[in-house]
Amino acid sequence: MRFKTCSYKSINILEKYSFVPISIEANPPKSYTGVTLPELAPLPFLIKGLQNGTISKNLFRMLYIKQLDRCNDMSNLILKLLSYGGKICLVSSGGYNELNHRVILGEWLKRNGCHCKEYGVNKKRRNEEMSGNTDNKTSIHLFPNWDF
Repeated sequence: MRFKTCSYKSINILEKYSFVPISIEANPPKSYTGVTLPELAPLPFLIKGLQNGTISKNLFRMLYIKQLDRCNDMSNLILKLLSYGGKICLVSSGGYNELNHRVILGEWLKRNGCHCKEYGVNKKRRNEEMSGNTDNKTSIHLFPNWDF
């Protein structure tokens, strides 16, 4: 199973390639009218704890991964996603960084045997973003050499 992940800004481009956007946020933007899977959003206490500093970045990651592990019936999750169409793009707000739950979910899907890549982020930028090293010279490829 192949997935893309992206922010809401990229939905229009991916829809041109027949991707079905699925929001993975509990409260997607009002402008988004598509399919939502709020069960893939971090639990509210995780988001609030990260925002107010009572949960560290590492603890947020760990607890969100535990939350995903609890939906341990991977086959049902994949069947549910497939029911929306063959090409799925999991969508959330925010940029590509280690704390974005879309990125954590993508890593989790990979560990569970799915092919998942962030749309619009080339390998160099992905490595820089994840390591925290960024500069203004990094480019984003709108149409990287990925299967559409």
